[in-house]
Amino acid sequence: MVGGAAGGFVVRAFESMLKECGNRKYSALQSAIQTYLDSGKDSNQQAKTGETMQVLSAASNQSSSESESGPGKVEMQSDPSGGAEGELVLNPLRLAFETKNIKVVELALDCLHKLIEYNHLEGDPGLEGGKNSKLLTDILNMVCSCVDNSSPDSTTLQVLKVLLTSIASTKLRVHGEPLLGVIRVCCNISLNSKSPISQATSKAMLTQMLSIIFRQMETDVVSSNSVEPKEAHSEDGSNSMIEEVSSSDRNGPRITSEDVLYVKQIHNTSLVSLQGIQNLVVGSDIKSLEAVLQKAVDLEDSGKVGSGIGSEGISVEQRDALLLFHTLCKMGVKDGKDELTNKTRILSLELLHGLLEDVGDSFTKNFQFIDSIRAHLSYVLLRGSVSQSHILFQYATGIFSVLLLRFRESLKAEIGALFPVFVQRSLDGTDLNQKLSVLRMLEKASKDPQMLVDLYVNYDCDLDAPNLFERMVSTLSKVAQGTENMDTKSSNVSQTGSLKTSSLQGLVNVLKSLVTWEKSHRESEKQNKENVSSEQVPPRELDESKSTEEDSPSDLAVMHTYVESMNFCGMKFDIAIREFLKGFRLPREAQKIDRIMEKFAERYCTDNPGLFKNADTAYVLAYAILMLNYDAHNPKVSPKLSKSEFINMNVRNNAEESAPQELLEEIYDSVVKEEIKMKNDPTEVEERYDIINVLSLGLPRRSSSTDSNSEDKAIIKHIQSLINSQGEKKGAFYTSDRIELVCPMVEAVGWPLLAIFAVTMGDVDNQARISLCMEGFKEGIHITHVLGLDTIRYAFLTSLVRYNFLHAPKDMRGKNVEALRTLLDLCDTEIYALRDSWVAILECISRLEYTVSWPAMTATVMQGSNQISRDAVLQSLRELSGKPTEQVFVNSVKLPSESVLEFFTALCNVSAEELKQTPPRTFSLQKVVEISYYNVARIHLVWARIWSVLANHFIVAGSHADEKVAMYAIDSVRQLGMKYLEHAELTNFTFQNDILRPFVILMQSSTSESIRRLILDSTVQMIKSKVGNIKSGWRSIFMIFSMAADDDLERIVESAFENVEQAILEHFNQVVGDCFMDCVNCLIGFANNKSSHSISLKAIVLIRICADRLAEGLVPDGSLKPLDIKAGETFHLTEQYLFPMLAGLSDLTSDQRSEVRNCALEVLFDLLNERGGKFSSSFWEYIFQRTLFPIFDQVRHAGKDSFISSGDEWLRESSVHALQLLCNLFNTFYKDVCFMLSPLLSLLLDCAKKTDQSVVSISLGALVHLIEVGGHQFSDHDWDTLLKSIRDASYTTQPFELLNDLGLENRNHRAFSRDLDSPSPLGIPSVKTSADGNGPDHSRETARLADTEGSEGTPSPSNRTSKPNDGGGIQRSQTLGQKIMGNMKDNLFVRTFTSKNKSLSSDVLMSFSPSKFDAIPETDARDEVDSSTLGSIRSKCITQLLLIGAIDGIQKKYWDKLNAQQKIAMMEISFSFLEFASSYNSYANLRLRMHRIPAERLPLNLLRQELSGTCVYLDILQKTTAAVNNHKEEAVKEDKLERVAEEKLVSFCERVLREASEFQSNMEETTSMDIHRVLELRSPIIVKVLRGMCKMNSQIFKNRLRDLYPSITKLVCCDQIEIRGALADLLTMQLSALLP
Repeated sequence: MVGGAAGGFVVRAFESMLKECGNRKYSALQSAIQTYLDSGKDSNQQAKTGETMQVLSAASNQSSSESESGPGKVEMQSDPSGGAEGELVLNPLRLAFETKNIKVVELALDCLHKLIEYNHLEGDPGLEGGKNSKLLTDILNMVCSCVDNSSPDSTTLQVLKVLLTSIASTKLRVHGEPLLGVIRVCCNISLNSKSPISQATSKAMLTQMLSIIFRQMETDVVSSNSVEPKEAHSEDGSNSMIEEVSSSDRNGPRITSEDVLYVKQIHNTSLVSLQGIQNLVVGSDIKSLEAVLQKAVDLEDSGKVGSGIGSEGISVEQRDALLLFHTLCKMGVKDGKDELTNKTRILSLELLHGLLEDVGDSFTKNFQFIDSIRAHLSYVLLRGSVSQSHILFQYATGIFSVLLLRFRESLKAEIGALFPVFVQRSLDGTDLNQKLSVLRMLEKASKDPQMLVDLYVNYDCDLDAPNLFERMVSTLSKVAQGTENMDTKSSNVSQTGSLKTSSLQGLVNVLKSLVTWEKSHRESEKQNKENVSSEQVPPRELDESKSTEEDSPSDLAVMHTYVESMNFCGMKFDIAIREFLKGFRLPREAQKIDRIMEKFAERYCTDNPGLFKNADTAYVLAYAILMLNYDAHNPKVSPKLSKSEFINMNVRNNAEESAPQELLEEIYDSVVKEEIKMKNDPTEVEERYDIINVLSLGLPRRSSSTDSNSEDKAIIKHIQSLINSQGEKKGAFYTSDRIELVCPMVEAVGWPLLAIFAVTMGDVDNQARISLCMEGFKEGIHITHVLGLDTIRYAFLTSLVRYNFLHAPKDMRGKNVEALRTLLDLCDTEIYALRDSWVAILECISRLEYTVSWPAMTATVMQGSNQISRDAVLQSLRELSGKPTEQVFVNSVKLPSESVLEFFTALCNVSAEELKQTPPRTFSLQKVVEISYYNVARIHLVWARIWSVLANHFIVAGSHADEKVAMYAIDSVRQLGMKYLEHAELTNFTFQNDILRPFVILMQSSTSESIRRLILDSTVQMIKSKVGNIKSGWRSIFMIFSMAADDDLERIVESAFENVEQAILEHFNQVVGDCFMDCVNCLIGFANNKSSHSISLKAIVLIRICADRLAEGLVPDGSLKPLDIKAGETFHLTEQYLFPMLAGLSDLTSDQRSEVRNCALEVLFDLLNERGGKFSSSFWEYIFQRTLFPIFDQVRHAGKDSFISSGDEWLRESSVHALQLLCNLFNTFYKDVCFMLSPLLSLLLDCAKKTDQSVVSISLGALVHLIEVGGHQFSDHDWDTLLKSIRDASYTTQPFELLNDLGLENRNHRAFSRDLDSPSPLGIPSVKTSADGNGPDHSRETARLADTEGSEGTPSPSNRTSKPNDGGGIQRSQTLGQKIMGNMKDNLFVRTFTSKNKSLSSDVLMSFSPSKFDAIPETDARDEVDSSTLGSIRSKCITQLLLIGAIDGIQKKYWDKLNAQQKIAMMEISFSFLEFASSYNSYANLRLRMHRIPAERLPLNLLRQELSGTCVYLDILQKTTAAVNNHKEEAVKEDKLERVAEEKLVSFCERVLREASEFQSNMEETTSMDIHRVLELRSPIIVKVLRGMCKMNSQIFKNRLRDLYPSITKLVCCDQIEIRGALADLLTMQLSALLP
């Protein structure tokens, strides 16, 4: 069938030729055609022709299979007859070509084309020894000869078609000279044809032919390598090394040292050319380099290439390719300056460029072939680089670009030599066209990332090679900045701009390529690790890890139950967390991990109370341990976390809340020594520690730029040492995949780029270059961030920020808008890289909003520019202020923990600056609130750090002078607080309290009513909506309410109290716990408020309710102690909570409002009486010292200059009442508080020593009451303590000033008399006969003394002049106490202390009715000076009287409870009172003082003290001696006591009677009225003694009568009726019994 088809088109072609050659001159052709046609008329012959064609086809298949065995094995036909048949077809064609007839030739060409195209012709023309080779060679030669410069286009195109078909045919393979002839014809047509169509077609077909030939060679090389690999060999004996390299080429790169450097190709050629090229790599000596390359070309032509391929031992295809390549190279270096030569060189370079660009990878790896062409190719490029022809230079540059991109592994030395020639020499020249060509070449080459890395490794890292990468960047930088050499005559603005743009594009491409390379290698590493990890982790493990991501509503409850089932009691923290994490594997979700760690911290603090101040400390420490574990045991982390850095991670704002340093150091050592492992931990390090990334946590940022730079330099030095160590193998080509290599490359290109950006942004707007600058900024910031080059990254960012010109809107242009747009784009795409630049970025955003939204600023944009440009810029700014700006804040959720904290801090700083403006701006403040909402879902650890920044800013904003700003800030805190309170807080955490802290501070500092009301309303709203979730927040809430309680506005106070009351009554369970004391303090604050009595009383009631709830056990256990309790004091939990209430009530007892004061007193002592039975001794002591005794501080510390004035009536009332309740409390719990007797007595007697008679009266009245009510419980030790205290008080209160200044009454008689005369509020105590008749009745003596003093117009012993009481008003000199205590019925003190039937009113105390006084003249200046001394004397006198009354009360009621020693002490104390008074009231002293005063007045005296003391002293002695005759058998001690008492009694009576009798004798000798007046004053004392002797033990009287009788008899003549009466009674009662 095939044969028939072939015969058909051949016959038709021959018939057409036969018609065209009718002329006889073509007879040979006609004959040949006719012969073929005649043979075809026979059908058998025709069939045979078809078979012949089939045989030809079969022969073609055979030749194809045998072509690999060597030359000369391809045949046209194996049968001889076949060759004859083929001759019948080809002979007419050959003859047709010889006719030169265009039509005939074209018909023949068409027929030949079809024969070749349909594979009807087989053979290898040009192959020596091949059959049919000559015939086909002749045919091809004839075809080539068919065309010349005058040939028409149709013929030329037909010839080209035949030649291309012959080259592309798989049956007809053209080799050797025929092949060169074909190429030569095509080149001639392309060069010499006058038809553009022919030129273009020939050039296109040349390209196709070359491509076909070299692909055939590549196919041949690949097939030969796959069947029978060739052994590389060299003449210098390096066979083994080359084999290794060849193997590495096929199977992958060979690692030379620590995966740092890989060998790609080794050149072991020993030619002079290589050494010469390496010596001339600088490219400065063009002629020397040309000579070296010319010599190398000659060597290649001679076939003496050492490591290349010669004419022997290579395949036909390789030889053809080598032949063509050399031919083209020779064409490219053809000498001559004519046009044809130039065109020839251009064509050759164009073909070489297309050829090298089109070949496959197998060709680029065919190092042996490349070694055979390197000299020719290098020589061509060198000649092209120095050519003056722009086209030649452009093609040469293109070829060099291909060599850089595809052949650098094979042409390392050549590239090193040619690179400076092409790049540096050209760019330093003045030819603009050459510069543009080189820049475009570099622009294209710089897009290949691996080429750049290889360039840096093989040249910049080789100490003997030129720094090509550095030179390229430097040269491009010069061009881009416009600092290079330039011919100003030939240059123009557009060309200069193109150069700058192209060079900038090249540098930007370099940066982009480095980004791409780094990203691809990092992803490749990650992918490899993931593949390994997926192979190591079993499927079940993956399923489990997947299941942890699932969540269900019951997960939280299950987790809580699980954690609560664990027991960490007594366990160290690091051991506890180890045990905790052993039981499960942490999920890969941040919120789940956070909830688990919170629950762990809560549980640990519950099991180990007191170790941490709150659970927040344990929570932070748990995360710190996780990060330390990640840092210490992850080999990828360097440098490691130090101990001091770990300790700083756990430092809290409050030092008390920080974990102990010793504990932190111990934990650090433990974790570093032994890794903490979780259940089913993966073996891969990255996956094991992926939890840190899941949580978006970051280790403390350390300055790593120095470390990274040193590491990069170390790698570079390592690479340099590896390259230099190769020695004779320096021609090897290296590559590396170490990412660290990019660092110095980025630095090499980054800094020049910044300089270029500065120049470009300073020029007139050029949109192309501005776009490139912005692109460079993006890529530079990305790669510097990824590589950790912080210095240059910061430089990129600050430059970009500076170029937006928002700080100078007047000078803003379109390029500045692009800079701003780029900055905002980076905030979206490279948000992680902006770390320390957020302040500058957010300032830009703030200025942008200010510029767009404030008309005054908008008007300043581009002032002086045309309106169109200005409107365009403003429109762009408005667009950028919308979604792009908003996206910056939305993206904050993507930031890791450290970066988001920097973001918040920066935004708060910018907001603070906005608030300082006039008027203040709130743009950034609003954004603070927005991003807070965006980030509120972060884990507690991170959000707490964020809030510490936000809280301070909200406090500043809330304190702003503009109320609108302040109210917005407060409302923002409310919104965020509400948002956070949506999540329940675990026990012992305090973050809710921190959330509300701004409210506390603002409430305390704000002076604005509206602000305080807003804070209060916000707090109330949070309580009402989130009361169920509030825990530690109650502390801040109660602090807010406490400050509201002190507010001057009643509305605020009432509103706050209503909510406090509601919270306590309705939500007590939420309030109690750690915040219970805050609640109590709040109630105390409301009780102290001055605006409403009712609120104060209600607050006290609520305090009582809280105490009742506390007693009912409704307050759960807590771990916090009251702030007032010292660390060393430990109380029961109930006592801890009760104490603040007691202390608050104690403070309220000094409230000036009687209702509040009395209510507080009643509640205070009610609580103590109700709960005191369960108090410990230490707590009782604490209560007395801290709550009860301070009630009397004002009274206790009242001195001579701080009397209780009439305006302090409430203080007296409160003190009287409180002292009564205190004494009752003491007596009630005497067994529990007996050890407090001494401090209590110290209190009472300290007050008794004061100069204020009201204080003295109150304290000693309380002492009497204490003894009266509780004396029956006193132990001997208590009585000793009491008597010792009274003895000390008696000594310290004796008015010694009277003895020191006997002339006192002469100077200040009136003043002292007036003060001393004024009765105390309690009156002067008088001694009366007790109800049971045990004591003598001295009421008459006392009454007489009172009557004598009160007689009208008669001076009393106290120098008081009294008149009949007419019921008038009280003298103005009287104290308020005198007004209140003027008589017994109205005496509040007596009424208060007489809860039982008048136990004190009649037996202990006596008050005198106040009397009127005449007006006393004003004293002189000296009187005023001594007034303080007079007041002290008067106070001491009153104190002495009251102490005597106290002794009298003891001896009357508790005499029998006292032991002998105590009774003796009583005698001594009572005698001490008596002795001082009697010495001052002696007859001689009284008479002496009478001489110094007017006759109508009486001298100063202490007759009352002496009389009272005499009564008490006699009572004590008589009680002691009453039973002398009845108890002779008693113990020796009792006998001694009685003897002592007897001696004292007799001695005292004898002394008084003797002094009286002696004075009576003096009266008989003189008539002086002074003596009579003295005796009159002393008569009550004498009477008292005489009546006491009436009751004296009769036996004692009988025994001592001899001593007493002389004095008794002398008094018979006394003129004082009372004395004679008493003496008569004595004689009647005592002497009558002695008479018979």
